[in-house]
Parts: sequence; structure tokens; C-alpha cells
Amino acid sequence: MRLLAVIRATIPNMPAFDPRQTATAWHAILGDLPFPVVLEATQAILALQEIPTCPAVGKIRREAVARMGPPRPTAAEAWASVEREIRRVGSYGRPTFEDPVTARVVHAIGWTTLCASEDIGVERGHFLRLYQELAQEAACEAALPEPLRRRPLPAPGTGGDGVGRTGGPKRLADSLADALAGLPADTASSA
Repeated sequence: MRLLAVIRATIPNMPAFDPRQTATAWHAILGDLPFPVVLEATQAILALQEIPTCPAVGKIRREAVARMGPPRPTAAEAWASVEREIRRVGSYGRPTFEDPVTARVVHAIGWTTLCASEDIGVERGHFLRLYQELAQEAACEAALPEPLRRRPLPAPGTGGDGVGRTGGPKRLADSLADALAGLPADTASSA
């Protein structure tokens, strides 16, 4: 409720709403994050808004999560680490990258392709575009509450492949019920 009070105080013409329902819904989305970080993220968003509107809860969550972890390198910084590894280990060595997105992009393009390229500017362009795409995807995934994050696809027939007891695909209703199981009773019943 304190978070909603801060928002309400900064947006004088905000339409009336039921703070209990809003607090319940927002708690389901933000409740796993430390409150001081969420409050700081909300204040940062409100401080930079030009039009006084209530920030979307997803925007608050993304900002809070971004403030909690180490900053991700820019695409240019990631490319610089690739160039360092090319010089350090060459095409026959095993490169190491602290940033998992950099490692994914290098894997997607191919280490040998990067090392043996006759026009490294082309590979750099591919790397930068793919890095930006995968970094954005990783940031969105990291911002999701744990129960909503994508899971790696299990091997077929291992039990976690979405096949129900009857052997058919898991019904959407079952999937939704699983997703709502962790929400507070008030929120789950209104969804």
C-alpha cells in the first residue's frame, strides 16, 4: 500500500481505484522482490516521466530487477571481449566469457567462423545485432517472477514434455491452473 501511496501522491489527477485490489495484484507480481528496491525503481520511473501516469507494474518490475543484478555489458563491450578471446586463445582454444549472452551469441555464430573470418566487420555486425536481441530477451526473462519463467524443453518422453496422463497435450486450463496456484486467493479467483 505504501508503494501505491507514493504513486498516488505524485499523480494528482489519477483516477480513483480500489487500493486493496491493486495492492493484491501488484503483490502477486512484485512480492518476491525486496521492497526498498521496488520503491527505488518506482521513484526513478516517476522522476523521469514527462506525463504523470501510473507506471505499469511490469515496468516497475523490470527496473527493480535491473537494479538488483550486475549491469550487463553493452553490445560493443561484449564484442570487445570476443576480440580479446580471439587474440588470447585463437581458433583452436576454448574461449571463456563471463556474460552468458556473449557466450550464447558466440556459440550461435560459431567460434571458428569468428576466428577465421576474412571480413570481421560483417561478423561484428551479426554479433552486435544478435547480442542486442538476446540481451533484451534475457532481461525480459530475468524480470519475470520465477514461476512464470520459461523452462528449458526437456527431452521427449521424460515426463516433463507437456503430455498429460491421457497421453495428449496438457490442456490450457490445466496450465493456467498451475500458473495461478501460487497467487493469493483473492487474485486467483478474479483471474
